[in-house]
Amino acid sequence: MTIPPTIEAEGLVCPVVGQATERSPTNAAARAAVDELRRWFKTDFSLLDGQTGEVLELAADHRRVDWTTRGELCREVARRRRVEVIDENGPCLLLAIPLFSSGEATEVAVGAFLSRPADECDAAGVADLLGTTPATARAWMARQSPADADLLERFATVACEKLAGDDRNEQLESEVEKLSAHLGATFEEISLLYRLTHNLKLSSNDEELGQRALEWLAEVVPADAFALQLIGSADTDPLATSARTEPLLLTFGECELTADDFAVLVNELGLQATTRPVVVNHVQLENFGWRFPGVREFVIVPLAEGERLFGWLAVFNHSCGHEFGTAEASLLSSVGTMLGIHSANIDLYRQQAELLAGVVKAMTSAIDAKDPYTCGHSDRVARVAVRLAQELGCDGETVKTIYFSGLLHDIGKIGINEEVLRKPGKLTEAEFEH
Repeated sequence: MTIPPTIEAEGLVCPVVGQATERSPTNAAARAAVDELRRWFKTDFSLLDGQTGEVLELAADHRRVDWTTRGELCREVARRRRVEVIDENGPCLLLAIPLFSSGEATEVAVGAFLSRPADECDAAGVADLLGTTPATARAWMARQSPADADLLERFATVACEKLAGDDRNEQLESEVEKLSAHLGATFEEISLLYRLTHNLKLSSNDEELGQRALEWLAEVVPADAFALQLIGSADTDPLATSARTEPLLLTFGECELTADDFAVLVNELGLQATTRPVVVNHVQLENFGWRFPGVREFVIVPLAEGERLFGWLAVFNHSCGHEFGTAEASLLSSVGTMLGIHSANIDLYRQQAELLAGVVKAMTSAIDAKDPYTCGHSDRVARVAVRLAQELGCDGETVKTIYFSGLLHDIGKIGINEEVLRKPGKLTEAEFEH
């Protein structure tokens, strides 16, 4: 059997009814607000939970107060969100002040006050209200500065509004900080996408643009490593835009995966061109066999245009030890889409270049058929011209133009009559005009 706590009162030992047990407040802002009230009112306050009525912190003079009923009254004060006198006996009253956190009255501060000067006759009533002895009550009354009850309530209301205003200001400051951080991150993301957009030129090499994209992503995404896999093309035509025949892995940062590792990762995840962004964090990695111990978290998105796949973009390991979320996935998806469209445009340009090359070769064949004596001459001229251009340090586009020019330098033969073209002797004036 548990023996209730006791106090000594005039030589008798009596059990304490409704004595509260302190529970540490979880709201640091409420504790700070109570400190402000103590400074303003020059008296101590107890702190109660506005939702449950439980005592969170007891003032020294309130340790014998019965909080059973008064805790319920404090819950009502919190619900009404206004200052209330929850009990009084003679000149002594208990004043409850709601405290706000994030706009809600989550705690209530309770202070004991004298509403008028007290005398010896008031000691018993004060002792009853505070749950103490008359002698202790007289000592407490001697320390108090009496104030009119209406004045106390008005002052407490002003104090309550001041604390509520401070809470609202803190909320607004917190929201401004979050908004500023969000705007900063959004600006960085927009800047990244802007830079990518201005580099989406058909003349841009997809490898060069991909490497730049990884470097720019590192400025925005908090990750340790960045990787971009470009799928190889089977086309070996020298006139094609890209002669890459094997998958290529571009990296930035501390990427531990090789090209083969990356291919295995994609294969194990069963990724397709239409796959949505895949986000995997360290919590999930514990649930299945993982062959890449250096990879804790990652986000991977396809480089695709429709159902056409051109590669994969991924980031690995959150640099702050956190988990990747929708923000990183959304940004990578945007970048992956832009790079995918760029790769599709490059591929379309390559196909058009191949079509043009086919037309030129067909015309070259027509020239050779027109004059068998010089068969192969156009191709030889074109190849020699290309070697000369390369030795002179001409860029790729110029070399292609020179190659086409070499193939077509005798294109005029197609419109000349074969008898004139193959005549062994001197041409007449009419033949020259032809």
